[in-house]
Amino acid sequence: MCIRDRTRYTIRDNARFARGVIEKMGLKNVIAVGHSYGGGIVLALAALDPEGIRGVISIAGVSRPLGQVDPFFYVNIIPVLGRGLAAIGAALLAGDMVEEGVKDAFKPNETLITKQYMETRKIIFTQTKVIVTTSHEDVGCDPDLAELGNSYGKIAIPVRIIHGEADAIVPFKDSAWLEKEVKTAKLVPVKNTGHMVQYAHPETIIAAVEELNR
Repeated sequence: MCIRDRTRYTIRDNARFARGVIEKMGLKNVIAVGHSYGGGIVLALAALDPEGIRGVISIAGVSRPLGQVDPFFYVNIIPVLGRGLAAIGAALLAGDMVEEGVKDAFKPNETLITKQYMETRKIIFTQTKVIVTTSHEDVGCDPDLAELGNSYGKIAIPVRIIHGEADAIVPFKDSAWLEKEVKTAKLVPVKNTGHMVQYAHPETIIAAVEELNR
């Protein structure tokens, strides 16, 4: 949820947007599932606005500051100028960056990457508007998570944390830490799996949804 000039690029605001969707659709007993940055969003729902949420599932989700932001992202958020620089960067560098990022995300399960998957991700993530939005979210992510972390102890609804032990994007140790912070949390470690658990082991995600839906 990133509406230019009206909405901040934060996990908390994305959680508000998700709440709006839930209410607009009249959903009840929701199981909110989020991957990576989306994992932070469902945690925000659980901590700050859990009404009507049956449980949440964080898949390789961010939960505390990662401590690293690509300098490229800071350039892209410069007012006005940033969009132009992002467009130039997309033409010169972004395709290679997307390919490298996809490979890192799937590692050690790179054989699951298809040509179509890679090409589609390049089309999506080399759009100027996507680069600018992603840059804003990445730059603001750590402060968001530092603030959100103070609310984890208040979470009272079931939380399932599914994380690949070989994740090269979000450290597995962060989810191990989160399990200790959230009294209702259960960590499901997945061996020999990286950041893209939902592709490597979809059955693990399905089992978690079924468990919370009983």
